[in-house]
Amino acid sequence: KQGRYKFNTENDVKTIVEKLVKGDVNKEEIKLQLLEGKTKLFFKAIKAIPVDRKHTSVSAVDTAIKILKDNGVISLFPEGTRNKTNKILLPFKFGAVSMAQKTKSPIVPFAITGDYKLFRKGIKIEFGEPIDISKMELQEANEYLMQKVEELIKKNINGVKQWDMFL
Repeated sequence: KQGRYKFNTENDVKTIVEKLVKGDVNKEEIKLQLLEGKTKLFFKAIKAIPVDRKHTSVSAVDTAIKILKDNGVISLFPEGTRNKTNKILLPFKFGAVSMAQKTKSPIVPFAITGDYKLFRKGIKIEFGEPIDISKMELQEANEYLMQKVEELIKKNINGVKQWDMFL
């Protein structure tokens, strides 16, 4: 669907987020709308960094690198999209390991497994040990990170495969 969405209540936001998770609406339009209006304060409070996945998002990368250089924490999805396949993981993009190397930041992988339903129990989060990839080549670092995340998922698998990680 195309068009602008207005969020007037918490239920509106919940409905739109559920539709986003299911893929029933234009994701890029919704993401832009979530960063405006009544939800703007929430996303500002959690320090969300808007990313345009269709184009190289230089400002998002610059913002993330600044946060990491200031000893902050960011969360990334190196698969670049939700995994709707039978594979445990999709190939990782190189942004996570590249930023970690540029800032000498450790990566703490974690896996989220389970049936996801907004505002309900049913997911499990497993954190791995921090990993130092500063002396690895990018390809090697990316493969190593992917291996660690896959191990965490296999340890906890019980439904939908989805993961996240912190730098």
